[in-house]
Amino acid sequence: RVSKMLKWRAAALTYRCGKGEQIRNSFYISPDSRVFVVAETYGRGSIFTASGDAVEAVERLWQQSQPDNTDKEAIQEWLSKAVSCANAAAWAASKDDSPGVSTSISLGVQADPSCLFVAHVGITCTYQIRRNKTIKVIADDYSNYKEVQVMMKEWLARSPEQMHLIGWEYMQRCIGRSETVDIEASTAAELLAGDYIIFGTEGLRLAVNEETIVDFVPPDSEPEVVCQNLVNQAIECG
Repeated sequence: RVSKMLKWRAAALTYRCGKGEQIRNSFYISPDSRVFVVAETYGRGSIFTASGDAVEAVERLWQQSQPDNTDKEAIQEWLSKAVSCANAAAWAASKDDSPGVSTSISLGVQADPSCLFVAHVGITCTYQIRRNKTIKVIADDYSNYKEVQVMMKEWLARSPEQMHLIGWEYMQRCIGRSETVDIEASTAAELLAGDYIIFGTEGLRLAVNEETIVDFVPPDSEPEVVCQNLVNQAIECG
């Protein structure tokens, strides 16, 4: 049997930010380029291990049990198990820390024939780009972002020294805030050769949107170039 699965060229990139130039974003691409994971943590203290611990938990799961190639239900079960493993790791890293700690995560699994299953919890952004056009917003959990921005500004005006106590969990569902968590949403995207799938976190979502992200994904660009373009834009936007 000849597999119909597309072969990916994949790349990932993050950067150091915040006090002490710490990395709060983590990622994983499986050796067979079928599993993709991106996580980001907000807050203080142990937050800078929570996202890494969550991603490493998914990597260990992949090493122990790789997702099925064709069975949709089995793939969804694997994604649910992956989120549970990530949540347990983030919970262990952050449960004794500030109430403002929260971690978002997005996971993708490629199936055969060419289809990508994506699950996420918290603020994430996942876009599918084809021929210089965003054809699908696979995940974009910003339903109440404007309302929370207002809340944050009011809090900062009242008590600037306690800005770090703002609970990002009020803005999003997340992993690492309780012992159990359910997938926020799960969806599938049909793929064609030449498509780009962009997995990003909150920093990228503040820098680009559905309309503007294509400006940083020139047709036929190498994935490393696309990653660098998007990171540069996120840094430029602060």
